[in-house]
Amino acid sequence: MIRLKFIEVIVFYEVPQIFIATDIFDTRYLCLLYPHNEELCYKYLAVRISEKRLNLFKGNIIDLLSIYKTPEDNEYFDVVVKEANDITAIPISANQIQPFMLPDDGFYCNYDAVDNDELISHSLQNGRIMSCIAFSDIENSHNIDVNVLTNALDRYQAMIRNCHIKRFGKQHASEANMKACALQAASFDVHFILNETFDMFGEASRISSTLQKIDEIFSEKSTDGLKVKIEELQGHTLSSMRSFLQVLETNKLSFKHKWVKSTLEKSVLGSTISPNAISRVYEYLSTHTELEEVTTEFIGYFASGTVLNKGKWIFISDKKKISGTTDESNMFNGITLGEHHLYKIKCIEYQEINPITAKPKASYKLIECNRIEEL
Repeated sequence: MIRLKFIEVIVFYEVPQIFIATDIFDTRYLCLLYPHNEELCYKYLAVRISEKRLNLFKGNIIDLLSIYKTPEDNEYFDVVVKEANDITAIPISANQIQPFMLPDDGFYCNYDAVDNDELISHSLQNGRIMSCIAFSDIENSHNIDVNVLTNALDRYQAMIRNCHIKRFGKQHASEANMKACALQAASFDVHFILNETFDMFGEASRISSTLQKIDEIFSEKSTDGLKVKIEELQGHTLSSMRSFLQVLETNKLSFKHKWVKSTLEKSVLGSTISPNAISRVYEYLSTHTELEEVTTEFIGYFASGTVLNKGKWIFISDKKKISGTTDESNMFNGITLGEHHLYKIKCIEYQEINPITAKPKASYKLIECNRIEEL
């Protein structure tokens, strides 16, 4: 007989359905509740489990049945729980295990170290939406390179901000500003406070719908459905999304995110984004980069420094300097430099990520130029 010590509950419904316990050597046991006729105790089927494999289970990477079909040491235990501090395990053979004692096929863990009530509580305290994002590698370890984390968070912020501007306009851009306010140890969780305040009904509808719109893309299974959802966000949202996913693909990371939709209804939305979903969306974006293009118009003048014969130009519009290139240098035929010669130009605006700072930067390709008047 082996005495065990309770460590944590993984799944709870009326009583612990799945929990972790350890023996005196700190070996972990994964314990699964099964039905029986004895009234004075609960009984569990247990297997020893390594930290690595437990993390894979918590990270939705392997299912519960796989763990029980192939225990790491090929041993099983019948665990009896009489009280919280009275847990014992007895070794049993594989042929003693009945089908009703095993988990259903395809049961994945919905483990979440960040409690929804905690997010709602912080949202009430701050009067703003709380959200969180967690990154996991293929082993669901609790480590991440600081440069990878910084790059991923910068690109996640840019994706949310660009999507919010696309849907609600630049006047609401500040609502998507995110301030990191706490770190959690499971996977690698970061808490954010977003900048839209709740209304009298405890909702911040705009930023919540933006986050939901992003979430819908990753949950879409069909190619046609993905095409429709992605094309709705044509422009900088897609370039920042592709940049964000590139970091995840390169470093073999998945992520989960969630946010408070309503403090009054105590509603939290979000999902775990699998590596397959990340690869599917990233592949589509990488083969449809034309969807990232944004056409922009400016009125102003060409400034000194414009190299007409090489297609490089500097343009001043509303006292803002804009520079770019063009594939058609003959477009500059007859162009006169200086603030007394006004032009209306049309450009394709691209958003690129600075590889050092990880910050987005706009670049422009001139596609049309028309003189509008001379002063």
